[in-house]
Amino acid sequence: MRLIYLALLPAALVACEKHTDLEGTMPAPEATVTEDAAADDTPAPEPVNSRAIDGVWTTGEDSGNAMVMYAPEDGPSVFEVVCREQGEDGAQNVLTLRRAATQNEAGDTLDVFTSAGSGAIGASFLEGDNPMVGGNIDPNGSLGTALANGTGEIRVKTGTSEYTFETSPELKALVDSCRPEIVVEAPAAEPAEGEEETPEE
Repeated sequence: MRLIYLALLPAALVACEKHTDLEGTMPAPEATVTEDAAADDTPAPEPVNSRAIDGVWTTGEDSGNAMVMYAPEDGPSVFEVVCREQGEDGAQNVLTLRRAATQNEAGDTLDVFTSAGSGAIGASFLEGDNPMVGGNIDPNGSLGTALANGTGEIRVKTGTSEYTFETSPELKALVDSCRPEIVVEAPAAEPAEGEEETPEE
């Protein structure tokens, strides 16, 4: 009986070898790209270059419109806010915001951050002796309110360039003065009990 098993052993080994060769000829599965691998191809955002500016606030005029400016003591202004009066009642007034920037620094938005809120506005590059990026906002909008009520530090960013400096009462006063005056009419007094209302002639 042992001889029979020994005789069958070579045939079993050959069968195993044939089975192994068959499996070895199967094609390898195709590589798949995972979401994590695809995300690696996305370029990283450029770092923001933040710069603290030491300076002072001053008031002035721009084409007859009230303006406040922030500038280093020995240099041109780096941030300007102008109230452009439009209409007799001021209902169409706008605030123009401008920040100093080179053409390489300039982005297509002006992003403003204060302790009372933040906002982004579309902006254009303004050439001149002191090139700037500027845009307009509604003084009664959320960003106008943030400028009037913010305290401490303001951050103004365009492209990857950000300036930081302290706010001031002059800025708040300008924004408040640019808002149309809201007139609230007092309700008509009702006649006292027992008195008749006198008709108007």
